[in-house]
Amino acid sequence: MLRGSHSIAQISDAVIALERDQQAQDPTQANTTAVRVLKNRYAGETGVATYLLYDKDTGRMSEIENPFEADNTSEDIGDFL
Repeated sequence: MLRGSHSIAQISDAVIALERDQQAQDPTQANTTAVRVLKNRYAGETGVATYLLYDKDTGRMSEIENPFEADNTSEDIGDFL
């Protein structure tokens, strides 16, 4: 039995979030999704796990290096690696 709206995060062993900047001017950054580990009961390590680039032609996502490293004006998404 679940105990309220936050119970899924309390009971789970891992919580993973997907985030991206849809309004970025650079198309690579706009189509890049950051995979962030918010909770990890097994190892305790949290932060950005990887970056996935969406290819509109194939409909697939592929792992890429941090596209936000060279751009210091973006939010601090690259500081968690």
